[in-house]
Amino acid sequence: MIQDSMDKAYRNPDEDVYSVLNMPTKEVANESGEVLWYARGHGWYVGNFWGGHMPRTTHWTLMPDRPEHDEDDALRDNQFEKYMQGFSKEVREALKSTMISAFNDGWYRGRSSDGQR
Repeated sequence: MIQDSMDKAYRNPDEDVYSVLNMPTKEVANESGEVLWYARGHGWYVGNFWGGHMPRTTHWTLMPDRPEHDEDDALRDNQFEKYMQGFSKEVREALKSTMISAFNDGWYRGRSSDGQR
């Protein structure tokens, strides 16, 4: 009875929010196998559909697929050019091919814990 009341309290009828008693499957996860989990005292977090979730996790919902990198790549390239403007023309010419890969690696690692956006 208490669980039913909690399910009703946490479920908006217009949203797809499910109890952990009804675990997600690969078919409902996003292309990376992720869903959004909800844990009391923590809030929403991203995790794999197969579980391994935090203590006090009570619910989950759908997670959209991650966007393509096209816009992110343009932003990254623009930021690299701005960064390189801090060097003289001679240094830019000498370092550009070496620095681009390190800059790109740092760019993506700074975006998320797995190096992907």
